[in-house]
Amino acid sequence: MSDRNTDPNRPNTTTIHNNTTPVVEKRSGGSSALVLGVVVIILAVLAFLLFGGNSAETTTTGGDAAATADAVGDAASSTADAVGDAAAGAADATGDAAAGAADAVDDAAEPTTGN
Repeated sequence: MSDRNTDPNRPNTTTIHNNTTPVVEKRSGGSSALVLGVVVIILAVLAFLLFGGNSAETTTTGGDAAATADAVGDAASSTADAVGDAAAGAADATGDAAAGAADAVDDAAEPTTGN
């Protein structure tokens, strides 16, 4: 008879038990606090640049506002004149082109005599 541990006809009855429990690491959330801190600092800098800054540069007096309004009015008037001149020039050019095209059509419609 053969040994029961080495008999090839006998099924393997060895049972392996894995009784280990997985270890789960718990984190305190330090990375989310770091991200939140960076966001707060960025927002504070942006708020200072947009709303704080040097308030002496943004303050205008009544005389400065009137001069600025006059300058804007003059610029608008000059722009309107320039647009009007450009439109008149475009209309003249369009009329000249239309007249030239009509002349070309008339010339093409005239019978030619050949040898």
